[in-house]
Amino acid sequence: MKKKATLYPIGIQDFVKIRLNGYTYVDKTRYIFDLVKFHGIVFLSRPRRFGKSLFLSTLQTFFEGKREYFRGLEIDSLPVEWESYPVLHFDFNAKDYTRPNALEEILKSYLDIYEEKYGYTGYDAPDDRFRTLIRFVKEKTGKDVVILVDEYDKPLLSTEEHAEEQERNRSILKGFFGVLKTMDHSIRFGMISGVGRFSKVSIFSDLNNLKDISMSNEYSDICGLTQKELEDNFQDGIKDLSLNNDLSYQEALERLKITYDGYRFSKTGTCLYNPFSVLNAFSDKEFKFYWFHTGTPTMLARMVKNWGRPFEDLNHEWRTEEQLTDLVVNNDDPVPLMFQTGYLTLKGFDKELNAYELGYPNLEVEKGFLEHLAPLYFTDKVSKADFDMIRFRRYAFEGKIDDFMNLLSVFISDIPYDQRVGGEKFYQNVCYILFTLLGFYAQVERHTYIGRIDFVVKTSKLVYIFEFKYGGTAEQALKQIKDKDYVAPFLMSGKKILLIGANFDKRKRNIGKWIVEEM
Repeated sequence: MKKKATLYPIGIQDFVKIRLNGYTYVDKTRYIFDLVKFHGIVFLSRPRRFGKSLFLSTLQTFFEGKREYFRGLEIDSLPVEWESYPVLHFDFNAKDYTRPNALEEILKSYLDIYEEKYGYTGYDAPDDRFRTLIRFVKEKTGKDVVILVDEYDKPLLSTEEHAEEQERNRSILKGFFGVLKTMDHSIRFGMISGVGRFSKVSIFSDLNNLKDISMSNEYSDICGLTQKELEDNFQDGIKDLSLNNDLSYQEALERLKITYDGYRFSKTGTCLYNPFSVLNAFSDKEFKFYWFHTGTPTMLARMVKNWGRPFEDLNHEWRTEEQLTDLVVNNDDPVPLMFQTGYLTLKGFDKELNAYELGYPNLEVEKGFLEHLAPLYFTDKVSKADFDMIRFRRYAFEGKIDDFMNLLSVFISDIPYDQRVGGEKFYQNVCYILFTLLGFYAQVERHTYIGRIDFVVKTSKLVYIFEFKYGGTAEQALKQIKDKDYVAPFLMSGKKILLIGANFDKRKRNIGKWIVEEM
């Protein structure tokens, strides 16, 4: 008999639908028990498509007392009260907030629905209607109300380039969420989810009853997939991936980890897989960049380009928790926004510094982000020159330096004049993007005991040490490599070491001369 196909709930955020139709479900219901027992109103920040909406749907089903959908799940064996409560669920995701009054429209739509459901009509501003609705529903049902809010920050994030509309949305949301404090005595439980935290701009300044669990060790894997959850629930998917990609089962696991794992949201929390990417990989039986290509971080790319530092630094940044948990879009520092939107994640914590180290979570995010940065530096002609890229990669692997340096000069010559800003840093970043996207290990401004190497590239057999002089000479660049003993960290690598001193001609705005020496 033919084996029944595994159903993956891609894009399905309805808990009841998943349970009714036999989709694979990873049990996170133990967190409902803890949240309901120990908290009143909580806030959770996670990147998009990370499982927030499904968790809120699961909460709604629980508070509606529908125990039948939880049979066989962990919470069904825990000492909870299966009691029905009135639930007011607001989802701000599916709306274009760049249109005037879009936020007022969606609030009105939800309030109309709930007022009709409970037999009440309101005519005031959204916050007043919300307050009166909660009071009326409690009086009518005799039960405290459950409030669930999904993607609360969508009206703010989507209007970053529309300052007047964003300020209006901010003011409306502050008043609307302020109701949660004044009506706390009538609220059984509340949860607000989103990508970012706008506390510094006073969205939640009045909510001293709001518990932020976003960086809590206790709830670090409330969304996302742990390694154990992946291996326990998706054995068929892993097997199909391995067969379709000519890999062993273990090799498929390792590639899944490199490509989609690595998110961490607390000091001691476990690493997590992006569920959206994993489910799509199992469904397609392919390793592709699924999560990254569902969003276009255009604003982030521009912020990083204007940052004025090597892109590689994004993989080794340090910030305090306060810097990471207040979402203020600052063109001088893209790191907090990149963390909250999922392009960077926590890699470690230093007690002495009281700060977190950040970096790309996985291959999907790092390569996807660099691909998105590339058009800001390269023309379509350059970025689509597939044949030249193949030759460039082959020359670099084979150590044919003159050949690949000539191609690099052609590559740079096609970059528009008005995009070449930032002097030496610009060319460092161009080289970093190019070599990394072609699969090389690349490092910008590698620190040694007496200096900083401009650029290092490693292949399986070669180490390239570059020193660039912007306005200087190739001879000066090669002399600096030798004088500062830049080769020392690589002498025990067992690889051939090639020293390349090059200058950038200010007049031509391109590589001028290069000199090569082999160690």
